[in-house]
Amino acid sequence: MKNKGIANKNGKQLSKDQIKRVLINPFYYGHFKYLCELHEGKHEPIISKKLFDDVQATLTKRGRPQKGKTTPQVFCGLLSCGNCGLSVTAEHKVKHQKNGNVHEYVYYRCTKKRKDIKCLEPAVTETDLMKQLSSLLDSYAMPKNWAIELDKMLANDEKKAEQISGVFIANAQTRINNLQSKLQRLLDGYLDQDIEQSVYRSMQTELMSEKRSLEEQTAKLTLAGNAWIEPMRSWIKYAVSLSETVKNAKPSAIKDAFLEMDGLNLFLKSKKAQPLAAQKVSPPSENIWFLLRKTKEKIARMGDNSDFSPFLVRERGLEPPRPKALAPKASVSTNSTTRAYLGNLLIISNID
Repeated sequence: MKNKGIANKNGKQLSKDQIKRVLINPFYYGHFKYLCELHEGKHEPIISKKLFDDVQATLTKRGRPQKGKTTPQVFCGLLSCGNCGLSVTAEHKVKHQKNGNVHEYVYYRCTKKRKDIKCLEPAVTETDLMKQLSSLLDSYAMPKNWAIELDKMLANDEKKAEQISGVFIANAQTRINNLQSKLQRLLDGYLDQDIEQSVYRSMQTELMSEKRSLEEQTAKLTLAGNAWIEPMRSWIKYAVSLSETVKNAKPSAIKDAFLEMDGLNLFLKSKKAQPLAAQKVSPPSENIWFLLRKTKEKIARMGDNSDFSPFLVRERGLEPPRPKALAPKASVSTNSTTRAYLGNLLIISNID
């Protein structure tokens, strides 16, 4: 092309990149690209499609792919630095030995981008970090025998909840009907001038307020009386599945498992991955994952070899407390009810 005097628009010799753009342009065999889409043109092609394909094959064969950075990102975004709080990033290093051997390592370290703090936190190899994260994740896995017992209790609580909800709603509806009758009698007395206006308004406000509260509580109980059960089942199933995740030992799966655990943050301190409960979500004393792990540790220290620990739940079961306004008079005291919802399933904080 140089010998033929073919130049670019500036009159200079065509560069290799410019020539490559010509060679990969489908316009010359009859097609053209518009907005990144290939269209069939009406112009006469000057080369065959076969020649174009042969050129592409030659370009691929002769081309040398550029070596980009091979920094793995598998655990990036999962941990924070325990010293300065910045994110932990990955770094790829290659070491050449005198005997000709080449070793490649992946390290995880603090990004060290804070100007006000000189972070001296050491790096940890990806192999060591993988072992630590696997062991840590396994400590949050629920034993299958625990899950079986909890599922039985959950099914029992579900039946009881349905029965109790029906009784609560029926009692509330009776009270609502009584209040409606009182409101009607109050209105009749006012229209017959047996009750003064000030007394009527005061009593009407009180009765309507109580009626409205009962209606809202009944509607809420009807819609969400057993709403906690399915999330509880899902949590139990997920907690058990962590053992299989650890067994498969896939880094991406281990990272995803930690990210799915609500209220759990990980930080890197002294080359060790350590858990920290997110204070804005719940303190460690109430976080469901910390409580599960603590239960396993305490039972292991106690040498409990039974199939199911009695320290997991209170006598009443797994069901969270009912609204006080709808609770029956002869109900179990609130001190024997479990703490509300998933974050309060395990009550091991008082076990020493």
